[in-house]
Amino acid sequence: MDETQLSKISDHFQAKTATGSRAGYVMMIRDGTGSEYVRAFGYRDLASQAPMMLDTEFRIASLTKPLVSAAIMRLVDQGELRLTDPVVRYLPEFADMRVGVSLDESGNLETVPAKRFITIHDLLSHTAGLGAGGQPEYPANTVYAARYGEFFEQNSVAETSVWIASLPLVFQPGEQWGYSFSVDVLARIIEIKTGHSIEDALAELVLSPLGMDHTYYNMAGVDRSGVATLYITGDDGNLVPFEGVPIDTIRYPMSGGGLISTAGDYMKFLEMMRRRGELNGQQFLSQASVEAMTRNVLPEAIRPIRLEMNMMGAGFGLGFGVITEETGARSLLAPGDFFWAGATDTFAFVSPSRDISAVILCQYWPTPQTREWDTPYDFVDMVSAAVVDR
Repeated sequence: MDETQLSKISDHFQAKTATGSRAGYVMMIRDGTGSEYVRAFGYRDLASQAPMMLDTEFRIASLTKPLVSAAIMRLVDQGELRLTDPVVRYLPEFADMRVGVSLDESGNLETVPAKRFITIHDLLSHTAGLGAGGQPEYPANTVYAARYGEFFEQNSVAETSVWIASLPLVFQPGEQWGYSFSVDVLARIIEIKTGHSIEDALAELVLSPLGMDHTYYNMAGVDRSGVATLYITGDDGNLVPFEGVPIDTIRYPMSGGGLISTAGDYMKFLEMMRRRGELNGQQFLSQASVEAMTRNVLPEAIRPIRLEMNMMGAGFGLGFGVITEETGARSLLAPGDFFWAGATDTFAFVSPSRDISAVILCQYWPTPQTREWDTPYDFVDMVSAAVVDR
């Protein structure tokens, strides 16, 4: 990696903390030679002036999803699950799903029966038809938007699965891509298949083998003394703590975005993925499963994927956004690179062709007026520019 470019990355993100755009960051970049670039900038907590440290813990939000997806793929490797399994085999609440198709003159949702059962493959690829209120072009997302707060009122993963199944699908299974509650449903399947809580199952399947000792679920009552303060932008434009954040008060382990972790812990996961499933000389996750997680499975008609931003021009695999030749990256990512982002300003990616893994963690919750995606784009472009031919 080019040292001059790496220093520019430091200068860039240090400047964002100096101007008050963000309180602080921790970043880690590693290449296939074992070279590592690790930096911490700014403050873990502005009021106390506690500095950001390399072992600072973060609410990683949707960076949780690839970890839970990897747990499912380990069960697939072990013959405990098949990607083609209908979800109803494990969760009967998904037996009679209906799909929202339009709103009548009174604003009521009109529905039709789902054409087929949802599969585990659908859940992993976010093509199940479940919603989360973030894609208003689907009529059924009006229901999700109205009832979204109920998601945080559930008491267990089992209750959450039943609640999700009570909502209409936003499209027919397999016919579109839509970011959703699907990984929370996968967590319940993991509980059913292992006979353990998702906390214990994820620890056994992924966290403990990878040595991710500082990764755990964020729930009401958890000790967050080592976690960075989560900020929003106040009315005066300055950062203020986000009081009463729902992900701190939730009563069950939310697998779509509920993990707390560190940059060092998450890098262990990324490095396993970069090495195609290898861990300490052993095959932790099969190469076939790694390839399935990081190979686009979406037909051309429904990509690139889109949330509030265009998600780098990517397709999607069984757990990650994936850059493809067909869509073309809208960043300096290369075809075959895979990534994901979290709503708390967290981002991670792996570039197999450039032989690097990278993660950047912050604690910032965007509002509709301040929803920016500067961190992912700046980070991927500047890190990609740091790679030189050997």
